[in-house]
Amino acid sequence: MLKIAKAGDFRVQDDFGGTVHDYFPTLREIAFAENVIAALGQLPTYARVDIFWNNEGNPVVSELEMIEPELWFRKSENAADMLASHILSTYF
Repeated sequence: MLKIAKAGDFRVQDDFGGTVHDYFPTLREIAFAENVIAALGQLPTYARVDIFWNNEGNPVVSELEMIEPELWFRKSENAADMLASHILSTYF
């Protein structure tokens, strides 16, 4: 997902006028996010790596979200079932 702040603001949440757009990451961005998750040492049930690009053109982590109120279930009809199945098979 790509979240964009409204003009003149820095907040990306839609409560403050920000917008949300579908985003298809590059292979480089996916590899970077996978490396960030691998550095945790233990694979979390859910994690989101928020990335931005620094002045040298390199990806950097702006936030590693592991407790998230917005899981984007509305963007994939199977996402909630997949998460529930994973939780059940891993922890019960």
